[in-house]
Amino acid sequence: MKFSVSKSELLSRLQDAGRIISKKPVTPLMSCFLLRTTGERLYISAADASGRIDTSIECAADEKGEVCIESGMIINAMKELPEQPVIFRINTVTLNVRVDYQGGRFEMAGKDPALFPEPKGIHNAREITLPAESLFDGLQKTAFCAADDFLRPIVNGVFIESGDTGVNYVATDGHRLAVVEHLRDGMPKLSFVLPAQAVSVLKSIVQRYAEEVSITLGRSNVKFEAGDFQIVSVPQEGKYPNYRSVIPKENDKTAVIETQVFKDAISRVSLFSNDSKLVILEFSADTLKVTASDVDYSMGAEETVACEYKGIDFSIGVNGALMYEALSRIACDRSVFSFSEPAKPILIKPEDRKEGEDITYLQMPVSINY
Repeated sequence: MKFSVSKSELLSRLQDAGRIISKKPVTPLMSCFLLRTTGERLYISAADASGRIDTSIECAADEKGEVCIESGMIINAMKELPEQPVIFRINTVTLNVRVDYQGGRFEMAGKDPALFPEPKGIHNAREITLPAESLFDGLQKTAFCAADDFLRPIVNGVFIESGDTGVNYVATDGHRLAVVEHLRDGMPKLSFVLPAQAVSVLKSIVQRYAEEVSITLGRSNVKFEAGDFQIVSVPQEGKYPNYRSVIPKENDKTAVIETQVFKDAISRVSLFSNDSKLVILEFSADTLKVTASDVDYSMGAEETVACEYKGIDFSIGVNGALMYEALSRIACDRSVFSFSEPAKPILIKPEDRKEGEDITYLQMPVSINY
């Protein structure tokens, strides 16, 4: 079997598909790509224990065939070549792979494609279609809040739910919460928790290869179709926490602050905080004082920024690193902070809401006496 393909096209697809390959694969074949030709297209597949990616590019092949190739080796080899057509020659008996390029060649041992995991079927499926930009936006603005908790895997990803009012994206690690609501009428009802690795893969693919993404949820897996990519993942098992129950209905104190100014102040002051990343926010009339210290090393920092605040003087402690991450996802020039007591959560929202979108970030306070 022989086929010719563009080096840059092949490398790009191998790198995208390879994102799903685990550093510690369950079986040796899961460290490989499955390459399959059907005349004018080369199909590329990669898999791990929790999912699979399939994609394809144009090629010129003399016959149908397939082989498995070790992922790290072929990606590293392609990186070293300048842009040009490369020719793969596969001995279908010995599975030896030879790659010819201008001025040289390299060889490597292939593996039996019959041992590569079969695609998982989608049973009892429900389907929705979303704009690729909308899906990317929802994942980008929430995934950073997902947990990495061995004991509670249900929160190790992004919860996606659709219904009559639209699509919601939710992530939490117990210390903070992100909720992004994209308002759309008449969406079918479905919900699942997409694992963090699948979120990372989707974010890297959907914006570049598709305008729309079809999501098919089955009984035990979920499939995303974006352009000529198919991504299948096994959702996290279990019931997602009732995230709406922790969002305060009414906070009696509100401050409006320039997002970038506050983010920069948090970044600078946090450098002088202790290991808890404690930053103290002290609100007074139209002023916010941001302070941090580490008494063990006799260091500290303080900044004052302008804000719109009319309530009584109020102090609250926050994790500066987590606050900075939330502010980094807010594109609006000004952010609205609401709170009630030093031990109750802070709500953060952009002042101006983009049409059809509602964003809420919640952060639990840190004890100032910690």
